[in-house]
Amino acid sequence: MGRVHHTEATVPTHRMEARDFIWLAALGTARRGAATLDDVCMAIDDIAGHLWTPVAEVVVGCVEDMLHDGTLAAYGTGDRFITTSRGDETLALLLALPMAHPACPLAQVALRLKLAFVDLVSTELRRRCMEQAAMSYQRALDGQARDCATCGARGPFGRLWHDQDGERLGRELATLRAIADFGCGP
Repeated sequence: MGRVHHTEATVPTHRMEARDFIWLAALGTARRGAATLDDVCMAIDDIAGHLWTPVAEVVVGCVEDMLHDGTLAAYGTGDRFITTSRGDETLALLLALPMAHPACPLAQVALRLKLAFVDLVSTELRRRCMEQAAMSYQRALDGQARDCATCGARGPFGRLWHDQDGERLGRELATLRAIADFGCGP
């Protein structure tokens, strides 16, 4: 897995990276029920969509690492696997990882994966994940407001696009807060 290890503190500080996305998808998919490599690849395609598609060999390598590491365990006969208790802990650690700037496509992948699997953890962890995502959006909006006031190089059409980006981030922040209210309670 990326750089998350079980010996780290419960709130890692590095941002999610590509291997973390695969681990999150595999652990979340297997946590919902016995899964295959095809199930993990389909989950990534369904959740990340056009934003990110890892090479199949990398997914295979990650799942093999998780089976060797004990975060996944073989299930029944055949090629199915499930999440172990160690895998549940790793899933929680991955959900706690901070995201990059929300306008970054890979941060969008991280957010989509987190939202897809955050229901699998406790309400408290779910609340922390949602608050962290909302804070990331708020920081981006705050920074965008400062950028807009100081950048004259954008030109009128660049400023229009910049404003549209800010409006989109604001809508996404409002949606995150609504999801948090719904999924985490008061």
